[in-house]
Amino acid sequence: MSSFINITPLKKLNTFCVASVIYISASPLFENVEKIIFTTIFLLPFLLFKKIKFAQFNFLILILFLLLLFFYGFLLDTIYSKEIDIISFGFFISILLSYFLSCLVTKEHYFYANEILVHWSLMFGIPIFVLISFYPAILNYALTYDYGGYYHKTFIVTNIHYTEDDQLSERFVGFGREPGITQLFYIIAFWSRLRRSGRITFPIVLIFVAILIGRSTAGFFILIIVILTTMPIKNNLKFLIFISPIFLYFLFQQFNYHLENKLVGSESFIYRYERYYNFFSNDIKIILFGFGNTYYKNYLSAADLGGWDTFLQLSQRYGIISFILLSYILYVNNKKYLTVFLIIFITFFSQLIWFYPAIAFFFFRDNLGSALRGTQVKLAHENL
Repeated sequence: MSSFINITPLKKLNTFCVASVIYISASPLFENVEKIIFTTIFLLPFLLFKKIKFAQFNFLILILFLLLLFFYGFLLDTIYSKEIDIISFGFFISILLSYFLSCLVTKEHYFYANEILVHWSLMFGIPIFVLISFYPAILNYALTYDYGGYYHKTFIVTNIHYTEDDQLSERFVGFGREPGITQLFYIIAFWSRLRRSGRITFPIVLIFVAILIGRSTAGFFILIIVILTTMPIKNNLKFLIFISPIFLYFLFQQFNYHLENKLVGSESFIYRYERYYNFFSNDIKIILFGFGNTYYKNYLSAADLGGWDTFLQLSQRYGIISFILLSYILYVNNKKYLTVFLIIFITFFSQLIWFYPAIAFFFFRDNLGSALRGTQVKLAHENL
């Protein structure tokens, strides 16, 4: 970590800002409005002191989001509900903040900040998780928070979930609201570290362990893709041979869990099936162009048929065309980082994340005039 100590104060401040935005976006300790407020607080000093360099191309993308979320969203509300829902304004503010973030730092800098956040949160989070397994009384010293109508515990660097019958969850949650959210940032850190070093190091092993004990199905699937596309097999053959039986064991456990709890006939499957069936039972024009925000809130959400993931909820609100458009924008602006595109794109089908500033950041192109160039960061964190 000596490289972080040696970089300039401004670069440290930028890195802290990005890491904070990532944490705020993922954490359940902040409601959606609070995410906007605190992200604004971290970005505001850079705006006031003109440390953000605006990019013209990214501004055009911002205008596209303005058209989608305001004019198109309001048009759908007018057609189907005769009432305007202001949630489009909240979505747009989140996208606007991610635009400012893209003007402040490059993606290389983002990866660097994410690595630092993930590394230090795991350095403390995994030992806490292991200790709680043996000494549950430690939870008496944790903070309590409410998420989804249930009370959970947090040590800031990691959250501890309870099941519906008030039993401690066996899954490692990390700093996100649930394992599936945190896995996204873990896997991006795993990929960026592996891409740079080309060999197995302690931080990579630490992230790998966190992904295993997080037991996210999407996380396992994406991890396999990252290993196959990024890891030099010959240089890490011993490591792969060693982890294969461990990984297969966790994979087998996850398969059994889905067989018992998430496949046809289970309560979880019924909840997911009803939402998708309801949406795809509509006219083709509804499927393609959506219902609008007001109809979503007053009817779909009220009837507990609202989408749990980015793909379904975005399609319900603005139609499948909106999801295709956002996916295309994500792809075009991350051609240099196709693995990151796949990580985020796959997660869209399991998590509602598209409007979080730390995710919407990737809808924008790298700003070469940003306050901290990616090449400088790359040199700065070679020894992270």
